[in-house]
Amino acid sequence: SETAPIMSSATRVACLQINSGNDLEANLATVTGMMREAAAGGAQFVLLPEYALMMDGSGRVMRERALDADGAPALPRLRALAAELGVWLLAGSLTLRTDDERIANRSFLI
Repeated sequence: SETAPIMSSATRVACLQINSGNDLEANLATVTGMMREAAAGGAQFVLLPEYALMMDGSGRVMRERALDADGAPALPRLRALAAELGVWLLAGSLTLRTDDERIANRSFLI
C-alpha cells in the first residue's frame, strides 16, 4: 500500500509584549511599529497582549479613555494595518465603553 507524503507547513507567530500606558496614540504607534517589524520578519499571525492599547491603575481613567463600543477609533486602524501587512491579528484585548457607560475587555481576531 502506498502512503501519501506528509505535508508540513510552518506558521510564524509573533507575540508582542508592550508596556501600555494611558496614551492611545502612543500605544498605537508602538503596536504599529512592532507589527511592521514582525511582518517584515515573516510573521503571519501577530498576537497583542491584554490591554494592548490602554492601561492605567485608575478605573476612572480607564473609563474615560476607553474606546467606543465598536472599538473606534483604534479597531478600524488595527484592521487596516493587518490587511496592509497581510497578517492575522489577535488583539489580546481592547478596553471598550459599553452602552451603560461601563467598560469591557474584548478580544478581536482580525
